[in-house]
Amino acid sequence: MGIDWQPFRLKPGISKTEFEKLILEQRQVFCEFERGRRIAQSCPILPLVEFGHADDLPEYADSLRLRPIAETSAFPKSWASELFTTCFVDETERLVRKRIDWIELLKTGRQPTSYELQFLRQGETFDSFTKNLNDPQLDEFFAWTKKWINRGYGMYLSF
Repeated sequence: MGIDWQPFRLKPGISKTEFEKLILEQRQVFCEFERGRRIAQSCPILPLVEFGHADDLPEYADSLRLRPIAETSAFPKSWASELFTTCFVDETERLVRKRIDWIELLKTGRQPTSYELQFLRQGETFDSFTKNLNDPQLDEFFAWTKKWINRGYGMYLSF
């Protein structure tokens, strides 16, 4: 079992505010999971959501592995953990847009702004990111998330 995003929508009548509290709880459980601690298998989020399925978009899978995207050398290491969460469509769109903008910055070769430089950790340079710009997993990630975002789906973290 890997760490995936699955497209989801809240079921009718479910409070977004209450659901956000469950997302925070899920983040804590995920942190325990990442530390290698055993976790309970029940998830209070599951009964509250409807998942998108590949039959809605036959060219796309029901879920997408996150670790190859989160840990690619095309993005700053400081960004890796922010994908490991359940997020509504607007937050999903922001996370994806941030990465698209980054790739476009690297491809144009323009000088980064001081704002963009703040994401770099010690030892990282802009040149170090350009090695994986043509990684097909990035193209798949952008295409897959865009299709679900355009249909109004957020992303559920499955682990």
